[in-house]
Amino acid sequence: MSNLKLIQGDLLDVLPTLQEKSVDLCFTSPPYNVNKEYEKILSEEDYIEWTKKWIKAIYPVLKDDGVFVLNIGDKITHIERSTRIPEIWLYCIKELGFHYIENYIWNKQKGLAVKSKYRASNIFEYCLWFSKSLDFTFNIDKVRRPYSPVSLKRMESPIIRRWARERGKDYVDYKAWKPHPLGALPKNILDISSEPSNKTHVAVFPEQLAKWFILAATNEGEIVLDPFLGSGTTMKVCSDLHRDCIGIEINPEYTHIINERTGGMVDI
Repeated sequence: MSNLKLIQGDLLDVLPTLQEKSVDLCFTSPPYNVNKEYEKILSEEDYIEWTKKWIKAIYPVLKDDGVFVLNIGDKITHIERSTRIPEIWLYCIKELGFHYIENYIWNKQKGLAVKSKYRASNIFEYCLWFSKSLDFTFNIDKVRRPYSPVSLKRMESPIIRRWARERGKDYVDYKAWKPHPLGALPKNILDISSEPSNKTHVAVFPEQLAKWFILAATNEGEIVLDPFLGSGTTMKVCSDLHRDCIGIEINPEYTHIINERTGGMVDI
């Protein structure tokens, strides 16, 4: 049975009270500062500084082999994109000392029509994977994907085994290959449909997105932190996957929703 703890309050007040080096994974998606009803709108400069503050507070809570995955969207101001992504990314690496492991692209597979004549419809968000050390959990077999029919067809013929070239020589050999019983290697583009309209929260990310990263970065019984718990998706998935979870949520109106989604198992 998972231990699920919900802490109601502002993450900047709550995070310093958590035990240092106690969390295996922080997976979260903060407000994007794009005029949603639950947001306090900031200037883009202030939003970036606020984001840096709470990420700085995340760092000491993670174990030495802990992982931080940040799901965040971009913002368009008039015609230009915000610089939030590169600024936050570089801050995590250069100032905090995180290792930048991967940039996963969440392909939401649908998006709102755009009225601007300067840009295409935006259907993706970033999931930035950072770690405190280079010794971290990545359960690759837990996140394998089905092979495509084309890949399976190609495996019917031997594949070229490539060797480093030496001057004047080409080494060419062939080997048989076959599907891995658990599926193909994962891609860094995650094709997961965005959540349909949900009455409990206006910006719910899909359970499948949380599931992918929780399976990849943790093992059963380990601790996941979501400091922007919202309607409780991360906590619900942790319960399903037998992980412990600490969630922080500033809005008390979501408490009953989170408790309902997790079968009344939340310690509040």
